[in-house]
Amino acid sequence: MDEFRARRRAAGIGQKTLAKHLGMNPSSPGHFESRRPANPLISSLVRYGEAVGLHLVLTLHGLEAPEPPEAAAFEALGYVGATAHARLVAARKHLGLTQEEVSRRAGVRSRKAFCLFEGGDHEPHLATLQQYARALGGRFDARWEELC
Repeated sequence: MDEFRARRRAAGIGQKTLAKHLGMNPSSPGHFESRRPANPLISSLVRYGEAVGLHLVLTLHGLEAPEPPEAAAFEALGYVGATAHARLVAARKHLGLTQEEVSRRAGVRSRKAFCLFEGGDHEPHLATLQQYARALGGRFDARWEELC
């Protein structure tokens, strides 16, 4: 997160100005730069990254599944993790696992929360995508690239 702080400062943008521009709470950039919250929403990562010239790339490894028919519907939700999210759901179905089995493997106590995640009714946190992938036997990575 030091890179984010350095990029913001190099651009001459203060934390409060950045927060106002991104429609965030004024304390959010400071929390983000100091790794709090440790489990940000995907959209928060995307907005902050773009503000400092970076693009978030999400990659799912180790899970084979057909191209998910839900991908287009999840893309309509408007968050970067939509395709990865749809691939996780498709991989679960392809593996023949129930939501209950995967939620138990992932350590999710509330089946309702798991159903909301799968249904796309709320945007997941980065750690949620990583936890779900691990429960399926895969790995979910996030990395930054320069904006073109």
